[in-house]
Amino acid sequence: MNHKWKTASLQEVVKYNKYLLMTTVVLSILCLLQSFALFGKEEKWVIVPSNDIDNKMEISNSRLYPSYLKPWARSIAREMFTTSPDEIIEQHAQIRKISSSNNELNKFFAKQMSFIKGSNASSAFYTKSTKMADGGVIVTGTLHYWFAGSNEKIALEKSYLISYKEAAKGLILLKNITEIDVLPKEKIN
Repeated sequence: MNHKWKTASLQEVVKYNKYLLMTTVVLSILCLLQSFALFGKEEKWVIVPSNDIDNKMEISNSRLYPSYLKPWARSIAREMFTTSPDEIIEQHAQIRKISSSNNELNKFFAKQMSFIKGSNASSAFYTKSTKMADGGVIVTGTLHYWFAGSNEKIALEKSYLISYKEAAKGLILLKNITEIDVLPKEKIN
């Protein structure tokens, strides 16, 4: 009789283990299906800068929106071209933190550094427009610069292609800054 009781108990334990195994398999399959459903889904975020709550920027995990890239390019241009001999080294260090290292960008930094330091010039950049282009954003504005000890200020219309590189998880890095020629308004048809 003791043997029958042990056999019945063992059968109940085996039956209980089968139910646990089936429950675990079903939950694993459901979890796998849910992860497949969420894997391809696009996530969108809206960033609201604290200093300008009306300026909302939309970003996503699958693509970069112009509402994010244009202010990013404007801030790069402002930071890069509003400078003085005392500030340029720190500005370059700050911009290098968000840049991908490459020879073209290093040459641009060296060229700007030699002009600002060598001429003892200060400059300010005022953005007029930004537009999306292949591989970057074109920032157009007025570059004002002046030399130490001189009252004369020089103002030039400049356009720069600020190109970026997409890194992991939606991070964008500054790839290069290139001065471009934009046709005057009379020649644009």
